Amino acid sequence: CKSMIFELWRPQHQRSFISSCLMRSTMVILLSLFVSLCAITLTYSVQIWDAVSYMQTGVFQTQSSDLDLEADVFAGHLKLLPGMAICEMGSANGALMAKLGPKVMPGGSLIATAPNYAELAATNAAALAAGLPSVRTFKATNVSWAPGLPPASCDVLYSRMVYHMIPKDVIALYIPQWVTALKPGGRILIVDHNPMGTHSGPRRPMSYIFGVGTMVVVPQDTEVNEITSGGFSLLEGPFEHPFFHGGYGAVYQAIPQASTS
Repeated sequence: CKSMIFELWRPQHQRSFISSCLMRSTMVILLSLFVSLCAITLTYSVQIWDAVSYMQTGVFQTQSSDLDLEADVFAGHLKLLPGMAICEMGSANGALMAKLGPKVMPGGSLIATAPNYAELAATNAAALAAGLPSVRTFKATNVSWAPGLPPASCDVLYSRMVYHMIPKDVIALYIPQWVTALKPGGRILIVDHNPMGTHSGPRRPMSYIFGVGTMVVVPQDTEVNEITSGGFSLLEGPFEHPFFHGGYGAVYQAIPQASTS
């Protein structure tokens, strides 16, 4: 036995043993890197696929359910009733407006804002295709979220995956305008998504790919601070909105303004 042990640890055997260990360690490291790379690629491929799907249909392919169910969630938080005036900020292709519009009919009215006329036209077309009245549309600017919209026009206001697209300084201008746009007792529902793994902190990329940040998002605690600093109180949330990755929602109500008379 001793001679076998000594034989094993002769210099040539030592070199062979060390080389074998190094080769195996290198293979394990390379395999781990390959698996990690595949996982990262899959994760961001899904995010890109989701983004393309949303731009085309207004629905995220990785949703836990379809847009009808999500619209029901919106309607519940907004307490929609026939006759209400609903306003969507950033209406995209109108898919959500077309689902929520019937919930305020008969007698309801539809208002939409977007940063370009193409989205506003698509929203109106979607509403008409759903058998709804025409949508009153307003093109947003960097200083006004709905230029020309009279005060107290909306019973409710909502947005879906839009808040994070608006720069912080522009949001600061918009929030008091939302207060003015809502009727007394009106509420606003903002749905967006958190950075990966956290609910607080500054606006920052949702995630990173090899050190390069993806789209900038607004953590839910930061959103609450921004909106409640601008004339709203928090009614519900923030709560999980499980229709897309990191989704959250919060419902706010305008704080009654003191009379100037």
